[in-house]
Amino acid sequence: MTKLQWFVSLTASLFLFAMAVIPNGYSYFYAKYQNTIIPITNTINVTYNWQFFAPNPPPAIYYDFILWRDNEFLGERTIPDGEAPFFFRANYSRRVTIKNTLMKFPDLVYTIFAPYYCSLYPEANYIQIKKTIVEPLSIDDAKSGKRDMLDESKTISEDLGYEECKHG
Repeated sequence: MTKLQWFVSLTASLFLFAMAVIPNGYSYFYAKYQNTIIPITNTINVTYNWQFFAPNPPPAIYYDFILWRDNEFLGERTIPDGEAPFFFRANYSRRVTIKNTLMKFPDLVYTIFAPYYCSLYPEANYIQIKKTIVEPLSIDDAKSGKRDMLDESKTISEDLGYEECKHG
């Protein structure tokens, strides 16, 4: 390969990289490499963002339903259930969407989910409902290195109370 071919290949690679990263101005890569990317993209006039990802996503919310018979623990269910898969997320994403849709109306926690989970445990007398909010890593925390990507230290737990299980 000649020097000209190397130069053209390197230049084309830099422009392709810049064109892939610049539209997503709130991404981690843009924040980290903006001093390199902006001069490149300014030369070809493609410095416009389209915000593919939000800079600070909303917190993750989990609801725990703990079933009891008198003072005996019977079981626990969580919405969304299961661990978030890395790649094939279709079923998990559906459960999260259902949870988010239903949880916009707090009464549904008591009128739909509590009776459903009570029906799974016919011997249960009551169900305890808890809400956990996990604050995600912000782009500023990621840039500064204050928190690890999987750090869930900013967690708030709230006890929503107890409901009687009505069977039959």
